[in-house]
Amino acid sequence: MKIFAFVSLSAALLASSPLAAQTAEQVTVVHAGQLLDKPGTPPRGPSTVIIRNGKVAEILAGHQPGPAGAKLIDLKDKFVLPGLIDSHVHLGSDAGGNAALIEAVTDSPARAAYRTAENAKKTLMAGFTTVRNLGDRSGATLALRD
Repeated sequence: MKIFAFVSLSAALLASSPLAAQTAEQVTVVHAGQLLDKPGTPPRGPSTVIIRNGKVAEILAGHQPGPAGAKLIDLKDKFVLPGLIDSHVHLGSDAGGNAALIEAVTDSPARAAYRTAENAKKTLMAGFTTVRNLGDRSGATLALRD
């Protein structure tokens, strides 16, 4: 039986928790060299993204200072785009064929957990902030999500 799970790798969900609502507003300012904010349209040039409590609140032309006390992320020499979504991943394994069969019977739950975390990190570093994991016998993906 395959287990289907949606795993969000971003911290945006944490910002919507009741605990976060009780704290002061968190503001992050991102200075982007180029910004793709609407797929299918040409990217913007230098831009400022204002993020309030984990959600994009404003996009401004040029590099604007933002509110006092905001965390600044300087990506002036980078191309910035929304997080990508992959709806078919297997974070628990990157093996195939006979190697996958051997892995399925020889791996410990601890090793599966380490591999799942490493594969999730690789996926995040590739620009994917949300994934749907397919087929995890060890439960490591659900534990990582939680």
